[in-house]
Amino acid sequence: MSRRRTEGRWQRGAVLAVTLCGVACRRAEEEEPPSETPAPPVRTCSSWASSAPASLEPLPTGPYVETFEAAWDLVRRRHPDPTLRCLPWVALRQTYGQKVATATTRAEAYGYLNDLLATLNESHLHAWPPGATGARLEGEGPVGQSAARFVLDGGTPRMAGAQARAEGYAGAELRAVDGVDLETLRAGVVHQSPAMREESKLRAALDDALRCRVGQDRALTVVPREAASAVSREVGVSCAPYEGARVSLGHLRRVPTEVRAQMIPGTQVGVLAFNVWMLPMLPKIRGALSRLRAEGMRQLLIDLRGNPGGVGSMVMPMGRMLMREDASLGELVLRDHVQRLVVSGQTDAFSGPISILVDEASASTSEIFAQGMRDLGRASVVGVQTSAGMALPSVIESLPDGGALQLVVGHHHGPSQGAPEGRGVQLDGVLFLDQAAYRDHDDPVRNAAVRWMRRRSSPSVVD
Repeated sequence: MSRRRTEGRWQRGAVLAVTLCGVACRRAEEEEPPSETPAPPVRTCSSWASSAPASLEPLPTGPYVETFEAAWDLVRRRHPDPTLRCLPWVALRQTYGQKVATATTRAEAYGYLNDLLATLNESHLHAWPPGATGARLEGEGPVGQSAARFVLDGGTPRMAGAQARAEGYAGAELRAVDGVDLETLRAGVVHQSPAMREESKLRAALDDALRCRVGQDRALTVVPREAASAVSREVGVSCAPYEGARVSLGHLRRVPTEVRAQMIPGTQVGVLAFNVWMLPMLPKIRGALSRLRAEGMRQLLIDLRGNPGGVGSMVMPMGRMLMREDASLGELVLRDHVQRLVVSGQTDAFSGPISILVDEASASTSEIFAQGMRDLGRASVVGVQTSAGMALPSVIESLPDGGALQLVVGHHHGPSQGAPEGRGVQLDGVLFLDQAAYRDHDDPVRNAAVRWMRRRSSPSVVD
């Protein structure tokens, strides 16, 4: 059964207060116009806090209606705004509940459920049917990482990395994965928000396509950057196992974790990179930072490219390693309380210049941390693309049929009240890459970030 996807946002109507007057009233208005423009009426929104399903008209019966009702009610009870952005949440329950009741497959039912969630136009709000969370939320089984590396450069995916350099296609445009072109891949992305940036959609599509299991290969179609015509080339990349420890938290099971640290040769710049925000990683991050300082680091580049977030409270102990005075990285505004992200300064914290490297896949906790550090003036933010713009606190809840719902439970504000949701963290340095950057460096983006840092600290530096 086909369905029509709801597009756009609900338009907020105006409440019009009308006063009925007699003929004399109208004449008086004509003879003596009002001395000042009346204030526009104030719109009030209804709270749905007391609209429990048991108090409402029952929905039609159907095999997927119970799951729909549970998801609808979780949003009603736990969303930070009890008015749900002034949406007619009870009426929407009937509209989409009736559609779900007619669904003949679970996929169709979840499609209608996600259409309902999309009316809120927020990231971190999506439902997955049973078994569909594995690829995105888990590291179960022999899941690995593709050797393919790419950079979204001006919205175009270009190949980078050691294999691309060795085989002579560094900087080439990526056109297809296993014969599937980019537009088809993009169309298959599970949209977490109707306002999701196009760069983030494309990145999500390519990450999904390149996700692999150990022993698999991926066939890439690439076109050299300098080619006069679109002469394509097929290259193969293999899948290697993750070597880092695996961490579990709720629905996030056996997530591969990775912490990397190194000094850039010939500089005093240290690079610290980690792939997800999970509290058990803190000792490794602390140890890596200590090693960099012992090796003479004077400037720090925190590489958060591809880091989708994780545990929001981890920004506080992370901040303690980098700030010598007490500060706030902002706040998370939940329905019933506000969680302030307070950092207690440490006298032995690293005090040198810091830059944070982001891309279109840096999201959630990565954006909360970057926004807070930038607002405080403690770090600059650099990248080829700005971050994902998906920075709402959320939890993952189970649904009655075994599916899962990622549920928004708060809003985030940085120290200056700025929020990256929907726009990303503003860049202090936009990195530009030419063909030589891809040809000469395995990681052209990191190299460009280091060059930017060194030039900012000492304009006379020539690399």
